[in-house]
Parts: sequence; structure tokens; C-alpha cells
Amino acid sequence: MMSPAWLFDILAALMLVVAAVSATRLATARLPANRLSAAEPTGSRSSPRGSGGADTDIAHLLMCIAMAGMLAANVKTLPPHAWEAIFGLLTAWFAWRLVGDTKVNGLRALVSGHRATHLFHCAAMVYMFAPLTTSDGMDMTGMGSGMAGSLKYPVLALAFAFVLVCYSVWDLLGQLSGRRNSLGVAPSAGAASAGDTAPTVACRIAMGVTMAFMLLFMS
Repeated sequence: MMSPAWLFDILAALMLVVAAVSATRLATARLPANRLSAAEPTGSRSSPRGSGGADTDIAHLLMCIAMAGMLAANVKTLPPHAWEAIFGLLTAWFAWRLVGDTKVNGLRALVSGHRATHLFHCAAMVYMFAPLTTSDGMDMTGMGSGMAGSLKYPVLALAFAFVLVCYSVWDLLGQLSGRRNSLGVAPSAGAASAGDTAPTVACRIAMGVTMAFMLLFMS
């Protein structure tokens, strides 16, 4: 599968923008929390923005930096082994959080909660970095530098891409219809709201579509 170099550069720039948005959300998350805690009456059920979504923003930040490094040769990031370990840990983290969600919401959490989406995102990142850590002489020098067809199991890549596109379409339809939390899924016991604001969902859609494109290119 051949694609023009400028497309990779555009996608890399998009990922860096999403990374900047996620970094900004992480840096400013506590300021609204302090203001809200002083303004809201005791016993209020609403939760501060970002109070339960730090793991989401961290995952977005790391995935976007990693994907930018894979897409553009001039974006230097961590070695593939480091990224594979990082996303392996994030996959385990979101799997654990998803188990908690399913205990509260049942199987609805697999299609309506954001943790399942991030679980697939992180697992797909591990899958994409696997050939970069096992192939002799292969390093992360941009999508146009010999990475096409590098994935060992193309059918699995297609399955990942299909699921990611489905989640992206679901998120898009949810935003267009004004649905904040699909299917009314409740947060896990003792957890704060996940903070699925419009910017978070927009970042997730951009990441999902970009990741699906990368999987198709590498398959």
C-alpha cells in the first residue's frame, strides 16, 4: 500500500496537536478542580473536569507522540522496545479498569464505555511496535521507510482497524446526537466521572482513524 509522504506528515502533525491538547488538559486539570470545590455545595455529585480522566489524557499523549514518531522520520521519540513496554502496561491498566466497568454495567461497557476503546488503542499500539522490536535492522524512521507490510498477521491488523473505525464512528455519532455518555453507562464504583468532554472525544476519533490507517498501511 503506497501513500504520499505529505499525508504521513499531515497525520504526524495532527497527532502532535492532539498530544498538545492532552498535555494542556493534564497541566490544567487541577485548577478547575480547586475552583469547583470552593463553589459547589457539600454533597454535590458532580465531579471536577479531568478528575477521573487523567489516565485517558496520559494515554492520548503517549500514543500521539509514538504515532507521530512512526509517521514522520524527523520526529524522534523513544526506542520501539520502550514504547512496546509502555503500551503493554497501558493495555493491562485499561483491561483492569474495563473489568471494573463490566461489573457495574455488564457487557454494555464493551461497546459504550471509553475504557474498551482505549484498551483496543493500546493493544493496537503494542501490535504495531512488535515488528519494530523483532526485525533485524528495522527502526522507527517514518511510515514511508520500509514499514509497509511489516505486520506479521495482516488479518489481525484488519480486525484492529475495523474495531477502531467502529469506535470512532460510534463516538462521532454520539457527538452529533449530543449524547455525552452512550447507553447511560455508569462509572465504576468509587470512581469519578471519566470526563468525556467534546475535546476528549474529538482527540479519540482522530487517534482511532489515524491508527486504523497505520494498521492498514503496515498490513
